[in-house]
Amino acid sequence: MRALLLALLLLVWAPLAWAGTVRVGIFVGNDIGFGEDEPLSHAEREARDMAQVFQEMGDLERERTLILTGRKAPEVRDALFQTEAQVRELSARGEDVQIVFYYSGHASRDGLHLSGTLLPMAAVRRWLEASNARVRVAFFDACESGTLARTRGGTPVEVIEVAVDDARTS
Repeated sequence: MRALLLALLLLVWAPLAWAGTVRVGIFVGNDIGFGEDEPLSHAEREARDMAQVFQEMGDLERERTLILTGRKAPEVRDALFQTEAQVRELSARGEDVQIVFYYSGHASRDGLHLSGTLLPMAAVRRWLEASNARVRVAFFDACESGTLARTRGGTPVEVIEVAVDDARTS
């Protein structure tokens, strides 16, 4: 999964990098969901690791990187609003702003499970859609996080098996 996220980073974020662009990042990780969610072992670490990847490879400054681990929904929601205030201020000064949001933890179709609380997917989606950032990129490493994405006209097909001959690829 991490390799896929890194590939997406390089494909989506890196080509957007140029002088005069300000990047802002929020990285949320939570090992504790709610209800019957089993505690996770690596979600909080993955949020910190992804922030580091974006800083090292995606030209994201440490001062514009917010890492939230083990937080409850109200704290994360407040961080989204504070970050958007920063984005609006930068945009008003004429800066070209790009934002990245990363979440690792439990989720359901209703929202992100954050230490016994729920941050509704609809609230995250509204925040992303209303942002003044010119480019908005979000990564969700969680079950049922696909409810945030819109259907783009694809249709389900039967599984196609792909076999790799190791002798040819090595």
